[in-house]
Amino acid sequence: MTKKGQSIAKKKSGNYSFIIKYCLSVFFFAFFAFVGSNLATNSLSINSNQKLRFQEKGTVNYIVCLKENEFFDKECLNSNMSYVASLIKNISLDFDYNFNDNQDDLMESLDYEIVAKLSIENTDTNKKYYEKEYVLAPKTNAVLNENKKLYNLEKNIKIDYDYYNNIATSFKSQYGVDSQSYLEVYLNVYKKVNSKYEDIPSFSKLAVTIPLSQKALEIKFNTHEINKNIDRYISTESLTIKSYFKLITGLFLILVSIGILIYTLKMIRKYAKTISKYDKFINRILKEYDRLIVETSTFPKEKDYNVLIINRFSELVDVRDNLRTPIMFYTTKEQKTAKFYILHDKNLYLYSVSAKDVNSGEKSL
Repeated sequence: MTKKGQSIAKKKSGNYSFIIKYCLSVFFFAFFAFVGSNLATNSLSINSNQKLRFQEKGTVNYIVCLKENEFFDKECLNSNMSYVASLIKNISLDFDYNFNDNQDDLMESLDYEIVAKLSIENTDTNKKYYEKEYVLAPKTNAVLNENKKLYNLEKNIKIDYDYYNNIATSFKSQYGVDSQSYLEVYLNVYKKVNSKYEDIPSFSKLAVTIPLSQKALEIKFNTHEINKNIDRYISTESLTIKSYFKLITGLFLILVSIGILIYTLKMIRKYAKTISKYDKFINRILKEYDRLIVETSTFPKEKDYNVLIINRFSELVDVRDNLRTPIMFYTTKEQKTAKFYILHDKNLYLYSVSAKDVNSGEKSL
């Protein structure tokens, strides 16, 4: 095989090698990216339009404990009875509050406190003469269970009935006003609710009202309880992981595909740099006129011949056709110069190409 043939074969072999590597890289990139993205997608679950269910309940139970007396055998009486005010020693209140829901992120935190408010007001107009608040249990942060879906609070507080009743009675007798008095005891619940759940109340109050300074021999309690049920659909999307194995494997394959993509881009860039505009020009001539060209490792001394400069390679082909003489090809890779020439008698028909000529557009076929 001639040197020209070896050069062309080497170039073709390099091209084929690049094409094979390029095709394999594209295939494996697409394969790993497709499999990885499918595994990662199938490992996740997107839930939307979930049904929100929230239930909140609160009750107050109480027992009334009596002073020593000759009529009642029991020390304390159950709720929902009539009581003689002068026999009441203290009142034991049991607050029972609970909520449950079906969303993990609905309730962020919860605080509660127990407060008593003593009120003395005008009997006819209900305007306040006197009002004072007592903190029976300061605000405390409640510890929610792990999933924050269910919470129950049970608190007991004892009310010193005599203490508050004496305040109300003293005020009434000292100022001689026609008044009515009562003690309101509250369990206040402060809920920090996720902002996307707008219908959920952030504050709830469980209360009981205890009359004071009553002339009548019997009193009755009024309780304000909680019983709320909320059901609605929420348009929110939540992402859950169904399979950690699929997710990790999918992400790994995606990373592998990204690595292959980076390798392919670097390979293309490297290949593009190896084939200059000059090389493409020369390769085109060698490919199109392969049968007419003979590569040589030497170049004749120009001073020994009558040098005829040819400006277009097609004109050199015309000379070859007329003289029926092969076109010789000599190149210097270091200087990026190629010389195509025909020797006939003392004439040297020369078509010379340099990288500078090609880049400037001075040379053409």
